[in-house]
Amino acid sequence: MDVVGIHEFGDEGYEFFLTLAETGMLDIFDIPLVQKLILFKWPIIKDTIMNWLLYPFLGSLLSTCYYTTFMFHDEINGRTATSSWIAEAVVKESMVVFSLYFLGLELL
Repeated sequence: MDVVGIHEFGDEGYEFFLTLAETGMLDIFDIPLVQKLILFKWPIIKDTIMNWLLYPFLGSLLSTCYYTTFMFHDEINGRTATSSWIAEAVVKESMVVFSLYFLGLELL
């Protein structure tokens, strides 16, 4: 099989991997050539996926968990917040920034 251009980041490679991502035939992933192409591409794009998707998601998850566990719980029960107003502002604004970041990724 001639794979010139498929392993590159060009139009042919994009089309090929988009077709693989949308296919319902899982048997295609048993083909050794497809496995080798995926294993070749993974180290190249792994850092990009981690930096642009995983780390922002973890930041969003942590700020949301902190807000719902500590700050929102205190607001509902009528108690004063356990943290300072600066910490509250940072957590709330980080939640907004992460939400806008992920909205921007979805709109692209």
